[in-house]
Amino acid sequence: MRVITIGRGPGNDIVIQDPKVSKIHLQLVFNGNICSAVDLNSTNGTYVNGEKITGEVCLQPNDTIRIGDTMLPWQTYLNPATDSKAVVPSIDASSKHNRRNLWIALSVAIAIILGGAAFGLYYYNQSKEKNEALEKINKDNESRFKQETEQNEEKRLQEKADEELYRQALREDRDNSKELAEKKAREAKEANDEKVKAQKAAEDAKKDASVAKQMADEADRAKTQAQNAAKQAEQDKNKGIQDAQDKASKAISEANEKAKLTEQFYEEYSTMKQDFAKQVCNRLGKEITKEMGDAKTVLKGIFTQFDNKGKRTVIDAIMYVKLNPRGEKLNSAEKDTTVVISAPKDTSSAK
Repeated sequence: MRVITIGRGPGNDIVIQDPKVSKIHLQLVFNGNICSAVDLNSTNGTYVNGEKITGEVCLQPNDTIRIGDTMLPWQTYLNPATDSKAVVPSIDASSKHNRRNLWIALSVAIAIILGGAAFGLYYYNQSKEKNEALEKINKDNESRFKQETEQNEEKRLQEKADEELYRQALREDRDNSKELAEKKAREAKEANDEKVKAQKAAEDAKKDASVAKQMADEADRAKTQAQNAAKQAEQDKNKGIQDAQDKASKAISEANEKAKLTEQFYEEYSTMKQDFAKQVCNRLGKEITKEMGDAKTVLKGIFTQFDNKGKRTVIDAIMYVKLNPRGEKLNSAEKDTTVVISAPKDTSSAK
């Protein structure tokens, strides 16, 4: 992988004499046959095929790149001889990770919204079925009430007829014979048995009406529970959307801070001397040896390998050395304490 820095500053791999170009304007990242353009938060922006880009964009062989008023013949930079400076680690790994987190957050939000819609449809179907069941129960109750009314009328007429038969039997018993009276008595008894049967049927109908009412009450309770569940699902959906928005905002904030820190570092780096870079490395607790190469390259490697917190520490060390170039001690409010940079955290397992 090769990284070529392009800008107006003399510290770039390719220097563009264009007043509309930032000091550190653009990076070209070559990885095998793949080339990507990364705008370094430039003032006037970077345009690929006439469209302004943000972040990293993968280039095609016939794409054009314009910065300021200058068209870059970037295809010619594919030749390794074009880049005379040392190749340093790419600084775009965390930005890819941030974009991946952003897409994951958006996917979770969409999944929550779709789940809420599915639950709403399920609740609508369940409510429709319960309403149909309740309507059927009401119709059955009306039918039973009508039947019970008819049975009561039948019972009243039967009782009246029984009484009339009984009286007639008494009259006939007086007028005719004991045998005739016994016959009428049997008929009265049979009528009474029918009366008992009618009463039992009425009690059964009353029980059925009570069961129907219980079923209606259970349907009402189920409806209330479904409404509460729908309300809770809506609250959960809103909370999921807010969490996704918070994660997306945090990812964007970290990406913007990284771009700002990178631009600030390269503005200092473009005019930095080797002795100054060595002082900054010493300030960071990094002793420079001959095997490690020049101090600027080491400092650049330290900066690119850390997250935003580490990058801020490197920039603070640069500001400290600028204020105290000879290593003199500052006043009591600004004590001379060496900043020691620990090894960067391994974020590969967290991913």
